[in-house]
Amino acid sequence: MGNWNDDLLKEIEAIASEAEKHSDETRPEREDGMADAPQDSKDIVYSSTVNGVAVCRMLFDSLRVPEDFLLESVNPAFCTIFGVSSERVVGKKGNKFFAGRKKLPALDLLYRVLREKETVSFLFFAEKFGRLFDILAFSLGSNKFCMVFSDAAARVAAERERREHEHFTEKVFGSVDTWITLLDERGRTVFWNAAAERLSGISAEEALSGDFDFLNVFCPGGHHRENFAQKMDACRRGEIPEVRMDTCVNSPDGSPRCVEWTLRRWDFEDVGDTGLLLLGRDVTEARRMEEDFRESESRYAAAFRESQAPMFIVDPDSGTVCDCNDAALDFYGYTREEMTGLKNTEFNTAPPQELFRKMQDAKAGRMNRFLSSHRLKNGEIRNVEVYSSPMLYNGTTYLYSIIHDITEKQRLEEELQSLSLDCALQAKILRSILENSSDYLYVFDREGNFRFVGKKGADLFKRTPEEMAGLSWKHFGIPEERVAPLNEHLKQVFSTGKIKNGMIVLPAPRGDTPLEYSLNPTFGEDGVVETVFCSMRAVP
Repeated sequence: MGNWNDDLLKEIEAIASEAEKHSDETRPEREDGMADAPQDSKDIVYSSTVNGVAVCRMLFDSLRVPEDFLLESVNPAFCTIFGVSSERVVGKKGNKFFAGRKKLPALDLLYRVLREKETVSFLFFAEKFGRLFDILAFSLGSNKFCMVFSDAAARVAAERERREHEHFTEKVFGSVDTWITLLDERGRTVFWNAAAERLSGISAEEALSGDFDFLNVFCPGGHHRENFAQKMDACRRGEIPEVRMDTCVNSPDGSPRCVEWTLRRWDFEDVGDTGLLLLGRDVTEARRMEEDFRESESRYAAAFRESQAPMFIVDPDSGTVCDCNDAALDFYGYTREEMTGLKNTEFNTAPPQELFRKMQDAKAGRMNRFLSSHRLKNGEIRNVEVYSSPMLYNGTTYLYSIIHDITEKQRLEEELQSLSLDCALQAKILRSILENSSDYLYVFDREGNFRFVGKKGADLFKRTPEEMAGLSWKHFGIPEERVAPLNEHLKQVFSTGKIKNGMIVLPAPRGDTPLEYSLNPTFGEDGVVETVFCSMRAVP
């Protein structure tokens, strides 16, 4: 009955009244013993509706069992719907007209309309016409009834589309990873998708039972429950357009999961109530990664502040020092206020164009090691080795630079290269350098054995320089894989006569010690590399 409005029912009642008033008037005899319906004012009433109307009389067999019905009168809309004239309809039996002499499936239902004087609506497929109709049938008394026909194709198509849309919506909601829950005005759960089942371990049947308390899932431990409940109510009332919050829920295996919620007001337009839409996203791994990142940043900040090597962060486009550690302040002699905001052109002696090009190379990752001369606040020039790498912070790329003072190292190298004294004098001078240098110094022959060893270099292995002379790395139990890169560099220096740099990790009394090394060739009178001088220093 939901498809028929009150105005149409009143109109149909008027049709029925007119039909009843004229139903007993004299009609011309037909071959079946019935009379034609007269053309009078009821036709005017019939024409006032777009729905087809037929007044019918039930036909019974000898045992008073309904076997068919007779179409006594129809309105113009009926003729239009079925594409026939009234002459081809009136006086016809229902079976023959609608079903082609097959028994009408709705005959028992129509008999109940007469017997119980009910008004019923049902779908009827007119096989002969290949069409589906929505029929409203009601009794007129005296074995008569009225049927009102409405084309049901559009309604059925709309219903099919609605179901397909519901199926599509359910399929989409079932496949997304977002927990979707809908609460009504009293806080009862009215929607619970597959992601909600998967994350909580609670079935939709249980959640939609009516006795389910969503807050027990939303805030299982009870922490901040009152605060959350207040925010939910405020959002539902429209006082807050949207609420975002994180809560900890228990997963099916009992482990806690962090869920990020977005809460929005939801209007139930069909009933005029307001509820709450909750969208939950499992952010457990994301929050764990954020925490790991924060810890990493904290460790980096501590290493930056506490390192003994000068470090600073520079804007590669302007050359401005954005931050620096205490070691940089000690090295350059500036206060923190003076150093931050200082442009590197004020302490780097390289031409500005060359310096800018090097910064851009470092920013792009094309180069990360540079040799420069830096001017300290007191005017002293120091030779430095700069390791500069790009780092991204808040969407901006900066250069993270580590400074090594190599002034003394270069002085020693220059002294070694300028030595032109005889071997005995060279050895004496070399020994003096080896014994007094603050670096770990070694001299290797072509076999990779120690020719000379500095005092600090020997102390690293708890030996004297004399004890180490003539030995190699293997005598100290150092794994081959640790010294393999250095040995390869030694071969290259002996064959090419070019300086090589690298890093090695050596065992020490207080644990493994990472060391940077530089291999420098020393030549004989014939221009052939005789020995290789190795200078090592601890990595900051």
